[in-house]
Amino acid sequence: MAGSLKAPENKHHDLSLAVWTRQKENVTWLKNVLRSSMNPMTYESEDLSNIITKIVMPAQIQKDVCSRDDIGQQEYARFV
Repeated sequence: MAGSLKAPENKHHDLSLAVWTRQKENVTWLKNVLRSSMNPMTYESEDLSNIITKIVMPAQIQKDVCSRDDIGQQEYARFV
């Protein structure tokens, strides 16, 4: 900094107008995606569904997800 005529700015780079604008657009986009997706708190079916695409998972995937603790314990025991 020796010999520079201009003092460094005390402004963080994330405070620029371009960053704020992009962040606001991203937040708006995310809100729209969440509004258009399925609400997992009011979903009545017993099937396992993707929240965004609303696709029901195949039976084998549902079984694996629901028994993940048992599978994990079996794999841990096999590892040890």
